[in-house]
Amino acid sequence: MKISAALIMKNEEENLPRLLKSLQGKFDEIVVVDTGSTDRSIEIAKEFGCKIYEKEWNGFADARNYAISKCKGDLIWHFDADFELEEKEFEKFSKLLSVIASSDLLTYTIKVKNFNAYGMVSGISSQAFIHKNTPEVYWEGNIHEKLNQRVSLALPIFINHYGYQDYSLNLQKLERNKKLIQKDLELYRYKDEQEYFIKLFYMLQTLAIESSYNFELAKQGEHYIQEYMQLREKCRDVDHLEFFVNYGFVYIADIYQAQKKFQKALSYLGKILDEGYDHPDIFYHKATIEEYLGQKQNAKESYIKALIAMDKIVASVYTGVVDTLFQLYSFIEHKSTNIFEENDIERLQKRWKKERSKSLGLLLVQLYTDPLKKERLLRKIDAIFDDEWTKSFLLKHYALQNHPARIDIAYATLEKNPYHMLANKIIGLYMYENKQYKKAWRYLKNTLIFSKDPLLLEVLIDILHHLGLPEEASRLQSLKK
Repeated sequence: MKISAALIMKNEEENLPRLLKSLQGKFDEIVVVDTGSTDRSIEIAKEFGCKIYEKEWNGFADARNYAISKCKGDLIWHFDADFELEEKEFEKFSKLLSVIASSDLLTYTIKVKNFNAYGMVSGISSQAFIHKNTPEVYWEGNIHEKLNQRVSLALPIFINHYGYQDYSLNLQKLERNKKLIQKDLELYRYKDEQEYFIKLFYMLQTLAIESSYNFELAKQGEHYIQEYMQLREKCRDVDHLEFFVNYGFVYIADIYQAQKKFQKALSYLGKILDEGYDHPDIFYHKATIEEYLGQKQNAKESYIKALIAMDKIVASVYTGVVDTLFQLYSFIEHKSTNIFEENDIERLQKRWKKERSKSLGLLLVQLYTDPLKKERLLRKIDAIFDDEWTKSFLLKHYALQNHPARIDIAYATLEKNPYHMLANKIIGLYMYENKQYKKAWRYLKNTLIFSKDPLLLEVLIDILHHLGLPEEASRLQSLKK
């Protein structure tokens, strides 16, 4: 099968080199549709040998469909400019091509790992980004666009997404998204009830996120909540709407929580739990509200259920969305000792032995006061699960002690996540102290993707001077202003 990579973009000069470098040599062609760039995006795409087309902006689906019309491959894989395809994931994909070729299905879903400003995965989502090149398949929607096929084959493939680092840009995107969603709501109101319901879901999502920045915006949600709940009853038995029917309660709770209507938020979370939807994000939101209300025992149980549910869903490559992934690990690390006490340890130990939940084990690590006991359990969890998050906890444990083993653990962490901020920082600074400037640059430059820490910038500027690159040093100097 010939495979086309398809990309729509506008002013993506910062993200584009990372994506195109990760695609180079893997696809038969890279088709780029530019919707009005005024920076170096088109020039960069040309440098990577992309086929470039220009198109006036008329919504996301319109741009992606134009890209499809220019693709020659049998299979098309769509990307955003702030994505990155790791070598190991493409290798997995290549091994599945025979399955795709023989499948009657036309579209294929992959998982998206959303990275935050610490170089850690803050959440996991999924979308059908791959499809066979046939007129039967096309994109729909001005925003939160999706392929028109109802059923997709879920592939155990992950893509990296780095679009959540810029706070001000995210706010601009939210306002843009809200206008486009409103446009779609008007489009589907009397045309397609199910699509209208999906757009209501995305409006609730946008308002929930905006409410975390400005609680006044939460008041706009009441009308949409009422519409969502009324239409939900008609959509409950539609298979492809299952996620939208259930997960909307997370955003409804967020909107009420922002208005300090805690009991109302809890009533919605309780309703969806009663229906059997035991998603970690539901338990996490319930726990945070119970904690705020001083319902400590309830909060403890909800946090435990969230952690166990998270481990189960993350262990499956077919997981849909885990928005609270980073919040849950952050809770373990920073807030768990505010909720759990020494007298909880014995009960948690019994549950850890029974459940073998990685997150419960990490929770116990945080509650232990004996450093040796912490390290032993961390080592045990790491041996069992061997994943990025366990190594990250172990790395922080050693970093606090300035332990020599921190270097080896940092390398092991980078094997799981090459952009892990702390691991890159530890190795980079170690190389810098030992005057190994090329190696120091290799690791510390990765921190620039997520952070413009002035102290690290000073080190990077000094490294570039040592490497005889004064122009590059001047460019970094400008980032400090």
